[in-house]
Amino acid sequence: IASSAVTFLGYEVSAAGTKPVPDRVTDIQQFKRPQSARDLRRFLGLLNFYRRFIPNAAEHQTALHDALAGLKGSQPVNWNENLDEAFIKCKKSLADATLLNHPDPESTLGLFTDASSTSVGACLQQFKNSSWQLLAFFSHKLNQKQKDRPAYYRELYAVYTAVQHFRHILQAQPFTIFTDHKPLTYAFQQKRDKLPPVQLNQLTFISQFTTDIQHISGSANIVADTMSRVEAITPATPSDLHTIAIAQKDDTELQDLLSGNTSLQLKLIDIPGSDKKVYCDVTLPTSRPYVPEKLRRSVFDSLHGLSHPGIKASVIFVSKRFVWPSLRKDCRDCARSCQHCQRAKVTRYVHSPPGSFVQPSARFQHVHIDIIGP
Repeated sequence: IASSAVTFLGYEVSAAGTKPVPDRVTDIQQFKRPQSARDLRRFLGLLNFYRRFIPNAAEHQTALHDALAGLKGSQPVNWNENLDEAFIKCKKSLADATLLNHPDPESTLGLFTDASSTSVGACLQQFKNSSWQLLAFFSHKLNQKQKDRPAYYRELYAVYTAVQHFRHILQAQPFTIFTDHKPLTYAFQQKRDKLPPVQLNQLTFISQFTTDIQHISGSANIVADTMSRVEAITPATPSDLHTIAIAQKDDTELQDLLSGNTSLQLKLIDIPGSDKKVYCDVTLPTSRPYVPEKLRRSVFDSLHGLSHPGIKASVIFVSKRFVWPSLRKDCRDCARSCQHCQRAKVTRYVHSPPGSFVQPSARFQHVHIDIIGP
């Protein structure tokens, strides 16, 4: 009772944030050098329990994972100087584990990504009290084929895997991606028909969450105080909460809903950095602003225009972020009237008849060859 911090499932939780339990960190620090593959896997398992607290975890552990290739059970590990160095770095990285802040649903999110020749990494942060606060780290080791790819591919892959990893947090949240690879900021301005299929699929997935990619200098793209040099990010218009709040005052349909003629739970929510409030539906864990009638088309266009998904996907995409009574019908009508979708849609299919061949007069007079597969 009245404790400043509590221990829960291996974590120490306080008002300031979450960090590993000191006793567990001490146990890992005192872990003896593994002699067998089983011991090394046990060490990596203990370490990765706190992986989200450790920046560049994949890069530190690369040598240890490589040493396990082809080994099973009690087979001895061929220990050398490189493994010793990696083993010490992994212990030190946990000892220096960063305190992770509690997420604030009203704060703007920033996803900072980077790629090296061996791994990709990212850190998710929130902009609160005029500074960036750490929420979690992510890192992923590259295979040999990915290591041989150009820098642009690795940087895009870093963004793609980071969005995948943090999708449960980024879903229905405005955020900006920061990268020190400037060509990546023009990714969504390229002609899509000239992109390789892999990059096209990755960009299509990323566009479901955001298309805002900004450049940050390499010296500032580290998890340190220099992160605070980046300016605050604000949601883009026309989905701006301030604009919606003003339009809600003159919306007659909203007044009817507030009188009780709805199943929505509409409540006034404070807008960060503003003295205004906006009506939001709080039925779901994430508050969804109510969109007045005159802004519905512009809200739909701003989201649908990211990747031009189909009708069903558009309805899901918009309904996770906003709410209004006729949302499904309006999204369906708007998607059907989208000129870009109409131009890209194939409305006429040509079915070629089977080919005909002259009947041969003798065996093996004609040899027919075809190609099977993509």
